[in-house]
Amino acid sequence: MFYNYHCSNCKFTMDIICATASQQKIDHPSHPHPLQRITKPIVSRCNACFCDHKGTFYQCTTCSGFMIHLNCALLPAQLQIQRFTDNTFSHSHLLTLAYSFPYDEQKSKFFPRCKVCAERFYYFKWIYKCDKCRYYVHADCVTSKKEPFMSILMSAGLGKIYKNFKDEDHPNLLKCPFPDESCGLIKHHFINHEEFFMEGNNERMLNHESHPHQLIRFDTHSSLREKSVSLHDPMKRSQLLCDGCVKPVTTLPFYKCSRSCDFVLHEWCVRLPSKIQNHPFHPNHTLVLLPKHRWTLADVFSCDICSLPSNGFVYICPRCYFRIDINCAFIPEKITHEAHPNHLLSRMDASVNKADRYCKACRYNFDKSMGFHCRSCDFYLHTRCALLLPSEIIHKFNKHPLTLRYEPVENHLSEYFCEICEEQMWERQWFYHCTTCAESMHTACAPIKHECKQAIIRKYMMPVFDFINVKFGGTHEIGSHPHRVSFIQGTTYHGCCARCGEMIFKCLECKFAIHYMCVVGWGKRIWN
Repeated sequence: MFYNYHCSNCKFTMDIICATASQQKIDHPSHPHPLQRITKPIVSRCNACFCDHKGTFYQCTTCSGFMIHLNCALLPAQLQIQRFTDNTFSHSHLLTLAYSFPYDEQKSKFFPRCKVCAERFYYFKWIYKCDKCRYYVHADCVTSKKEPFMSILMSAGLGKIYKNFKDEDHPNLLKCPFPDESCGLIKHHFINHEEFFMEGNNERMLNHESHPHQLIRFDTHSSLREKSVSLHDPMKRSQLLCDGCVKPVTTLPFYKCSRSCDFVLHEWCVRLPSKIQNHPFHPNHTLVLLPKHRWTLADVFSCDICSLPSNGFVYICPRCYFRIDINCAFIPEKITHEAHPNHLLSRMDASVNKADRYCKACRYNFDKSMGFHCRSCDFYLHTRCALLLPSEIIHKFNKHPLTLRYEPVENHLSEYFCEICEEQMWERQWFYHCTTCAESMHTACAPIKHECKQAIIRKYMMPVFDFINVKFGGTHEIGSHPHRVSFIQGTTYHGCCARCGEMIFKCLECKFAIHYMCVVGWGKRIWN
């Protein structure tokens, strides 16, 4: 029901807004001079929202070029966004009206985007903001209501997303992110599609083609105690990584070398299929499983899907040398992600031009990278960002688990600095955060396991730890150097190579160290 004022004699009617705004002049906090009401409705551009409006305007009596529409003039100084957007967008604090957003202030906040439309801000346009949570929206975006039932037909933007699929149509749908570092595509595929894996057995000893020695099966905690073996636990500084998928071994059963070798395999990595037909990114040829990439230094190769180095098991095309790590061998056609709930994310065809698309996790463009996208929205994720960033991570320098965050944390008053590399963080990129300790880490820094304050040198702020698929360790002989060298992750303290912070070979007896790529460049050979 709408109320208005009406004169029956003159047939003159005024709505409540116009009737209560009867002052011909107002003093508005957005402008230093009085504003005069224009008596007749006009069509003009508003200097508050910079949108074209038809209706009543207020104009400055001193500088005639300044005009604001009646609706903008009556905007409340504070509001709750959920009341103005039918709960499509919500924030726990009141938003405060600001009449400008200066460039220097935007720069100090790493140029935030509107939480409603995801577009940039201009210093002269009015905004609503919550500084303590770094929550900013255009004033006109807050007050633009949309019918809820239309949201399923329109781009979801950054607000509430209504489900566009049925669970029964996707019984084994992968729900990302994975809960922790130990989970991955192979484990998910093994649980839901065990028929694709090789037959298993529960024998105590196993001969596997990937290793020259027999492997012992550990399936009880008593068997662990008997052999003095510990599961992977960063808090206890106990590392146990699978040589197949290079992920932590945190559960039973698993297999370990019966001798002194540090060779470990998950049960599902023992049972990997020897061949893969019709892989979505290489459908014309069969991919063959190789336990190790034996003809490269320390068995390291670069995956042709995620572009990350790996020295785990590899699927390779014998005809065209297409190589992928075993995690990328099982990328599903569709997934869902907590960062974009209720919408399916579809695997993008390798031939699709993605040069103008940007990943919502890292804010880098796709170029030739593989990824997932929402067909209803402008939402894209690299495969590595979607599949290699777990929901929760445990770091030995924080006694609480750190949670993956997609937006700035509410009530976090201070600036964001990474506890590992000590650099200021751009919170538009995903990051890990402990609310209890108010500590944050880059997603690329969180998995780093080297000593405190020995941060690696990173040339680019990439979202995934460069060596997340590399298992360091083992000794080697290199060129004419008289001592054996160890394959490790370099730190700034090693300092012998201009490219410090990468994979290096470090002598166990002297101070000699050399970067992995320098060995490649010099044409040196390494023997195990």
